[in-house]
Formats: sequence, structure tokens, C-alpha cells
Amino acid sequence: GAVMGSKNLKAIAVRGTQEVKVAKPEELHQLAGELARRARESKAGKYLRDYGTAGGMDPFHEFGDVPIKNWKQGFWEEGCHKVSGQVMRETILTGRYACKRCPIGCGRLIEIKNGPYRGLKGKGPEYETAAALGPLCLIDDLPAIAKANDLCNRYGLDTISTGVVIAFAFECYEEGLITKKETDGIELIWGDANSMVKMVEKIGRREGFGNLLAEGCKRAAEKIGQGADRFAFHIKGLELPMHDPRSFASWAVSFGTASRGACHIQAPTFWVERGLTFPAIGLDNPGDRFAAEGKGRLTKIFQDFCEVVESAGICKFALYGDFRSQHILSLLRCATGWDLGLDEMMKIGERSFNLKRLINCKCGISKKDDILPERILTLPLTEGGTKGYLPDQEKMLKEYYQVREWDENGIPTAKKIQELSLKEG
Repeated sequence: GAVMGSKNLKAIAVRGTQEVKVAKPEELHQLAGELARRARESKAGKYLRDYGTAGGMDPFHEFGDVPIKNWKQGFWEEGCHKVSGQVMRETILTGRYACKRCPIGCGRLIEIKNGPYRGLKGKGPEYETAAALGPLCLIDDLPAIAKANDLCNRYGLDTISTGVVIAFAFECYEEGLITKKETDGIELIWGDANSMVKMVEKIGRREGFGNLLAEGCKRAAEKIGQGADRFAFHIKGLELPMHDPRSFASWAVSFGTASRGACHIQAPTFWVERGLTFPAIGLDNPGDRFAAEGKGRLTKIFQDFCEVVESAGICKFALYGDFRSQHILSLLRCATGWDLGLDEMMKIGERSFNLKRLINCKCGISKKDDILPERILTLPLTEGGTKGYLPDQEKMLKEYYQVREWDENGIPTAKKIQELSLKEG
């Protein structure tokens, strides 16, 4: 990615001419059809088809999972609802789209018919986009969010990182660390949708103040100084996704230890904490969502499982579409012809996750880089679904490292490396 970026190369597209050969094509076709039917008919599948991922806005807000005003505010029911999938469906939705061969189609197609963004047509915002460019910045203007999303898509910007770095800039402006002199005359005031859209354009063009924000909140905070790092929400340099670790304890471990930095999709552990169980691999009793006990183990197991799902090229939303570990195993058996057992499949996932960690360790990553931003560990919210709770990340990381058989500094032990046949580690 870095090499391509340095050459201003956006993408390399290759169209293959041959089919992918599988070991048991007829069995695979039959199984895939059955699983597609299960996904279509599942409660989650129908909900995603009707409202898209942004349909999660209202229930997530109820849990206190939606970050508001740069992780400072715990409740904003009306504002969150205004940018939800339900309101999108009632106002700007024109259709939906699906990834290739997907039986659900959670993607949104929208058109803005009124206001300053009238005439905008295209793909609508996902949950992460609506939350990052919306409640995180205290913005409840859905057409403006749709416009910013369209700009991000055209400029090749990640909407999560873009929203987080703009919320960072809003708070720096509020605290007087930057002024209109630095922001090219734009007032960065909470809730100002017009300023948000202007900043997206500046970031995409690396123009003026946007050139600094394009570096991400970690580097921007370092350059601004004056304690700006207090407002920069990232882990390992990657901006936090739109889920508050104060709402589900396992997020604190999952975000902290994800190989690419704060990532919600490498292992969305809150699914398990919300009741999505996988008894065959030991995930059948998630416990209280605020409890620290057992969350290290939960995260380890789900990370290993998600490594398999990811490596197989299967959308993780399929897990909410009634796919279970046995189904993933059956798909792998049909595709490869391997006589795999469930334990062997999970070992593949564990090997993959540990390999990534070893690569990170060679780059200097250790426990010090697994820590959440200070505000999330020290500032309890005073209202909302996560009122008064702070995650005990230290306790959960200790359990996690023990279950993983890593040392107390978060580095895989020689015994674990040998067990997984990762000799190059």
C-alpha cells in the first residue's frame, strides 16, 4: 500500500480467465446454496437487507456503543437516530447493492433531492461512516454525511479515519490549540456539517490544514503538540472504529491486540457479548458485558476463528447470518479436500494470528502498543448505556497474554512459536 501510494497508483485490476478448481464442486455448490438460504432467512440477514449496517445505530446507541463528540458524550438519542439506517430508508434510499454472490445486499444506494447536496447519487454511508462523520463530530445532518462519504470514496479516504481526525481537529479547535489561522479560516465547531464536508475536501486534496490532517490523528497530534495527543484516538497509529470499549469489555482487548491497530472487524467480539454463540469452539457463555473475567479467553478464541473466516474469503456478517464454526469447516473441506477437524481448523487461525504478531514484534510492537487511549481508560461517561463503566484493560490483557501463551510483554514465547511450527519467528 505504501509503495503504491508513493507512486500515486490507486489500484491494479486483473481479470482472470480460468475457474478456481475445488475438490468437491457439487457438494460445495449444494452447501453454499443451503447457507445462502440460511443467511437470507435469518433475522440479521433480513435486518441488514432492510436497513443496512447503519441500521445498527439505534441499538448500538442504546448499549452506549456509539462514540459521541470524540468519546466525551454518552447519550444523543435524537441525533443518532437522524443518521440511522431507518431514517436513511425513509428519506434518501433508492435501492441496495450487494457484494458479488451475496444473498443479503446490505449496501445502500441513495439520492439527495433537496438542499445544498441535491443531485448527489451513489452509494450511501455504512454504519461506521455515519457514526464517524456524524455523532463523533456531533453532526446529525444525513445528506451532509452522504456527501462526505461520496467525497471519501472518490478521494480514496477511509471514512473511519477521516471522521476521527476531523473530530480530533474539532476538539483541538475547541481547546484553543489551533485557530482559524491554522484551519484556513474555517471554524471547526461541533455539529457544523458544512465545516466537516470542507475538511474532507481539504484532506482529500492535501490542501492547507487538510495536508496535516491527512497524516492521521497520531502524526497530526505530534505536529500540533500542546497536549493534542489527548484528543487523538488511535492504537498503533490506526484511528479507533465507531465502537466504544466502555460498552463491551472485550473491545478493549480486541482493539488493543488487532494486528493492524484499532480494528473492529478483525474480530468483532461484541457480537459474542451480545449473544452470538459458537459452542463448538468454546464460545457459549460470554458473561456480563462489563465484566473483565473471561474476556481475554473470549477474544483469543474469536480472533483465531475470524482468521479462518477471513482467510477463506467469507464475509464475517455471514456469522450473523446463522453460519457457525461447523459450517465454515464443511466449506473448507469441500473446497480443499482436506480431512480437517475443528481443532485443526482453529489451529490454522491461531497460527495466522501469531504470525502477524511476530511480524509486528519484529517492528518493535509490544504491550506498550496494545493500550487504549487514556480518555477511554480514565473518563467514565455520565449518561447513556455505558454510564460509569471503565474497562479494566490491564486485567484483560494479562489474561489474554496467558491464554495466548505470550510473555507478559505481549510477545509469543519460544514454546508457542515451536508448537505452531513458526520457525522463522
